[in-house]
Amino acid sequence: MSRFSTNKNVVVEDGAVSVISNDWFTPPDEMQIITAMQAKGGAGKTITLMSIACCFADAGAKVLLIDADQNTPMTIWRDDARTTGMWDERLFVEAIHDSDALADRLEAADAKSEFDIVLIDTRGGTSAFNAYVAQISNLILIPARPNKLDSDNAIKTIRVILEIEKAQGTQIEKRIVFARMPAKTALRAAQKEFVKLLEQLPHTKTHLRERDAFEALPSRGPIHTLLAHYADAGSAGKLQHNTYAAAMVEAQGLAQECWALCGGLVK
Repeated sequence: MSRFSTNKNVVVEDGAVSVISNDWFTPPDEMQIITAMQAKGGAGKTITLMSIACCFADAGAKVLLIDADQNTPMTIWRDDARTTGMWDERLFVEAIHDSDALADRLEAADAKSEFDIVLIDTRGGTSAFNAYVAQISNLILIPARPNKLDSDNAIKTIRVILEIEKAQGTQIEKRIVFARMPAKTALRAAQKEFVKLLEQLPHTKTHLRERDAFEALPSRGPIHTLLAHYADAGSAGKLQHNTYAAAMVEAQGLAQECWALCGGLVK
């Protein structure tokens, strides 16, 4: 890069300066499993996992996405992005809805050291499958928006996890993730109260704000491939690049936090 080139990895938003990096990831000694779980659908499980998957892949991790949602959003995401040339083939997606089939797949992957990280997108609600996934996870993410329905169901999900911990005599890392979070200045009084409530529970420091880049993830493809695409689009793609860059900063912060919670090293 010449001294006169623009560093497109530097992002300025709301007066804060951040840098997008793809050399922060250190491969683990053993495969790690991160699961998104919520007692209700539509809380942001899929978008949360899509977001961190992009960052892990961009940093060089070998990532397997398990599409356990009956609507197969991860599979559709991959197929649609492939048609537009925006898919990253370092991201592997497999639809599995049965506990035995999942156990067999994970055992095979672990034996071959096939993947660094497995991200499991569960179906909404409680089920024997979700209970099994909770037992084998290194970290469970519980996405929630600041409203009564999401808050109640996030608390319900934590209670279920606590019951599983008690039954098997182990502790499971679990964190609420504020997904689709309005900007602080846009939070209504009632929303602030739900934020205060959920902040009393284990939660990630990084929030995923309401952004077009996140909402468009399922239809447009991975953030990092779109970011690279618009970086090469010149002045015509500057606005889109800035939009995806700001989203990438947040997603990367969450991915790094998740990796540290799994015991992984962050450079």
